[in-house]
Amino acid sequence: MGQKRNLDAAAQDASTGAQKRRRQYTEQDAKLASMLERLADEATETRLAAAKELVLMLSDEPSADVANKALTRLIRGLCSPRKAARSGFFIALSETLRQLYGPSRKEIPDFEPNLHGLIKLVAELTKTEGRASGQEKRDHLLGRVFGYKAIIQSSILVQPTAPKECWANVLEELYIISQQKSWVREECAMIFFEAVKAIAAENGDEKLVQQIVEGLCKHGLAKTPEGVAIWLAVQSAFPKMELPGDVWHKQDPLCTKERQTLANVMKENFAKAEEAENGKKVKSGSSQPTLNFAWEVVMVSFMQRHGAGDSGVSEFSKFWTDIVDNNLFSASASPEQKSKGLQLLSRMLASAPQWALLSLFSPNLMRCIINQRNGADRYLHKPAQAPLDEMRARVKRNPEVAAPIVEGLVTRHGSLNFDKITKTKTVEGVLGFAGGSSLKELVLFFERLIYRPEDDEDQKAVETHRRTVSDMMILLVRSRNLANPIGDDDWLRTLLEVFTKLAYFSPTGSSQTHDMPVPSISDASRQLFQERVTSCLAHLLSSKLDTEMMYPVFVVTAIQKFSASETLSLAFKADKTISKAVKQAHKQLSEVLAKEAKAKEKKKPALRAFKLLYSLTMVQVYNGDADAVMILEELSECYGAAFQKGEKDTNAFQLLTEVILGFAARPSVLFRKLAEEVFTVFASELTPEGLQSMIEILEKKESASGQQDLFDQQGSDVEEDEEDEEDDEVDSDVEVVDAEGSDVEMADDVSGDESENDEDSEAGDEEGDDEELQKFDALLAETLKTSVPNATGEDENDSDDDDADMDDDEMMALEPHLTKIFQERQKVNSKKKENKNAKENMINFKNRVLDLLYIYVKQQHANPLAMDIIMPLLQLMRNTTTKQISEKAFGVLRQYFDSAKKGMPEPPETSVVLAMLKDVHGEAAKAPSKVFAGACSRASLFLAKILVTKKDKNFEKIVDVYADTLKKKDEDPQSKIHPLFFTEWIQWSFAPRKQK
Repeated sequence: MGQKRNLDAAAQDASTGAQKRRRQYTEQDAKLASMLERLADEATETRLAAAKELVLMLSDEPSADVANKALTRLIRGLCSPRKAARSGFFIALSETLRQLYGPSRKEIPDFEPNLHGLIKLVAELTKTEGRASGQEKRDHLLGRVFGYKAIIQSSILVQPTAPKECWANVLEELYIISQQKSWVREECAMIFFEAVKAIAAENGDEKLVQQIVEGLCKHGLAKTPEGVAIWLAVQSAFPKMELPGDVWHKQDPLCTKERQTLANVMKENFAKAEEAENGKKVKSGSSQPTLNFAWEVVMVSFMQRHGAGDSGVSEFSKFWTDIVDNNLFSASASPEQKSKGLQLLSRMLASAPQWALLSLFSPNLMRCIINQRNGADRYLHKPAQAPLDEMRARVKRNPEVAAPIVEGLVTRHGSLNFDKITKTKTVEGVLGFAGGSSLKELVLFFERLIYRPEDDEDQKAVETHRRTVSDMMILLVRSRNLANPIGDDDWLRTLLEVFTKLAYFSPTGSSQTHDMPVPSISDASRQLFQERVTSCLAHLLSSKLDTEMMYPVFVVTAIQKFSASETLSLAFKADKTISKAVKQAHKQLSEVLAKEAKAKEKKKPALRAFKLLYSLTMVQVYNGDADAVMILEELSECYGAAFQKGEKDTNAFQLLTEVILGFAARPSVLFRKLAEEVFTVFASELTPEGLQSMIEILEKKESASGQQDLFDQQGSDVEEDEEDEEDDEVDSDVEVVDAEGSDVEMADDVSGDESENDEDSEAGDEEGDDEELQKFDALLAETLKTSVPNATGEDENDSDDDDADMDDDEMMALEPHLTKIFQERQKVNSKKKENKNAKENMINFKNRVLDLLYIYVKQQHANPLAMDIIMPLLQLMRNTTTKQISEKAFGVLRQYFDSAKKGMPEPPETSVVLAMLKDVHGEAAKAPSKVFAGACSRASLFLAKILVTKKDKNFEKIVDVYADTLKKKDEDPQSKIHPLFFTEWIQWSFAPRKQK
């Protein structure tokens, strides 16, 4: 019993003790817990708001219990493994320490600890207990580092009242951690680095910084990347401070004599680097995947010290080569080291001054990028993309730096075909974002590359080199648009002058050496540069960047200016007739420019149109186009009739229409835009004869016979070079017919007839090919006295007693016959190619004419003359074998009908419109396509609207026409009219008069 009573008493005592230890959970505790919870939130705004709330609470005379509890929880929170906890608790702890220990603190009765106790508290609360895992140990060690960092960053140890030994104790703790754990050394070094800058900014005590340097040397960390960064920071912030003289030569890690040692230190190859005085070995931290902050500090320090002069550029180039290129990108460098080198390059590209950028493109580095980007299976394929992306981003932020980046990529240790080799669009992107003075620099740089190719021995290699460089110049022009305008066009004028010299001139004997291309420009390259001139002008016109039409004039003026130079000789040799025509054209162009300068705004469009016609036609003359001379003569007549006579001459405008159609017939973007620009100005002057000329083009067949009828010539009028077909699309201004797209809005659905026609045409071509091949095989077999293979692949007369092989004399006798057979076969193939080219030319020409009609109906929808296009376009839709032409014709009709809502045409006689309505109905019965029926229906209703507006009981006449069409449909079983034609009429006839 006694034993039991003793146990009960003990239990009662324990219960009483527990009651004594229990405390009440207050509202303030709940508020503190909420703040601490939000400090670990992943949202930065939430963390900052919670830290601010905590600091405000502690500034409102808190109790010692609350202050102690907040301090303890914040230190423990630094050890949390949660994603954002350490960041949030660190910010809150730094501000809390400043609040509790700073110079403006308020005394809190019974608050502990003091600064000595605070340092011990951080060490105690960040210790691991029991058998902690490796991750837990890492989290607690990082918590301790961040605890000491908060103490230093809060500046409570550098205030005059703070005990000096506290500063030394914190430094010692951090140095010990740095020496023992290499993976946390960089974080500790960042604390010292920022402390040096903070002390310098606040004009603090140099002795505090001196202790940092002494700690580096004491613990053998001076010759580490982090030690170098701290050393350089001290040198910069405290230039008069006496530093240890036995670590670096002249106390300078950047000294030339320490170059190799510094390279080994930065690479963390401590086995080769000189050891510290105390002989302590430093663990390498090279396993870290991210770049050490010390690299950027070293580079920035070197650039700041040497400046932007020529000597500074030279010194930095050598420094970069020694420390980075021959170090991180050497043949023996590991992939991890090369990855860090690529990270360093990205950072330098983002922040380095313009004068230093070119030095970054060193040989080993560029070889690494090209090799790694060349194959998707390369180990650093993706990391090598990061600096390329940064190049474009830097130029986008600062367009002035484009020139050195492009130069580094395409010359020196890069490649002219850098984008192609790396399968990126780096150079293209940089050229697209280039701006300011870099544009002029790039043009002059490209000019030097053209004049002095790297390989000047192989003529073919030289031509390829010049083609590639000119492609980049074209990219520079084509990157300009309304969103990315030309700006100051001095660079563009220089570019056009460069192309003009190369395209049309040769240096004379009196030229300076630097003005003479080596080797000289070949005929092929000269033609290439002529195409480049055309491409530039085409883009400037099509992108609406040359509304004044001045750049074609600039090219012509430049040709005239250079022709008078003693150092240049015009490559174009012309007879007296051509020279006289060109001279007259220059004179009239000058007159147009003078009139434009004095003219009112209403008259300027017409003058600009003639300015464009004259200048581009003269460019074609210099390009050697024989037809261009005749066009100049026609232009002279048009110009005289339009601006020098009192009354307008309709024949002149008819002639002008023919000139415009001549330009439209050319498969070139430039001449298509020229035709459109000029036709837009003179659309109101289009005569019935001019319109008929356009309609006649649409009525021709899309074949060689149609082309022959139209141009009155044999074969195609456009010769194509097989090599040009293989060139990149940037090489030429020639426009390829695209059946998938159009400048005019197309129908939403596609008729079956046109597709069937295309298929039938292709099938017919294939059958023709097979037939020709069979004839060739038969003729060849007859000549050789062999059998023709049958469908099974066996000879028809296969037998065991075939003739013996021919002897040499028999073969020689057959040679003339075989030659003749193969010549005939070649003629057949050539004819097929001509037919194919002719079809493409006709399709292209019809497309351009439809573009012009689209402009016409959009402007002149109220002109009765526009009604004449309705029937030809419907017939074109039905007869064409090209789906694109059919859709485009429907698009023109639709634009006409939609535009006419703003103003209907008023034809002179009702009978004319009524006759046209009957013709439309007759056309509708000739094809079953729903799309074609829809086009005929819209045309019929359009004409019906015109008749209704003229009244005179026209509605009854319209009903009679529809009734007659319906009767014919019933009487003629061959009628193909679609029901849609009548259903749309019924819907329209029942609609209110105002909606018709």
